[in-house]
Amino acid sequence: MTDKVLFRDIVPYEVPSSLAALHGPSSGLIELPITVHWGPRRRYDLDDGQQATFAYQQIVREGTPAIQEALLNQRLLRHVWHKLVLPERCRATWRAVFPELAALSDRYVPASYAAQYGVGEATFAKVQARLYAWAKALRDAPAP
Repeated sequence: MTDKVLFRDIVPYEVPSSLAALHGPSSGLIELPITVHWGPRRRYDLDDGQQATFAYQQIVREGTPAIQEALLNQRLLRHVWHKLVLPERCRATWRAVFPELAALSDRYVPASYAAQYGVGEATFAKVQARLYAWAKALRDAPAP
């Protein structure tokens, strides 16, 4: 039996030279290059939280250092970092290079989320942590 090599274990992730080098816009529209996002929609409004989060997620995962430095904004990246859905290796790569991102909480629970679901922040955080653990276990389980 041969060991399987999974794409998630070998996909290369790149990082910019420094967070200070991120000089992208902090508001307005940006258009993602086809090499970063190959979907039908490539223009995103950075003033819309969901669109900014999606665009940043794509740039962090798929961008070259030059693209990241041109499109990412340091302040906005810090603001959306905890919302980005990133592969574990990608997040670990960025954290290793930029310890200041590691200091930002990935398990941040906005009070508005807890209120939306009618539970306290501590309860919501526990449920969220369990979901993250379940998703990780499911992802790491051997294929049938």
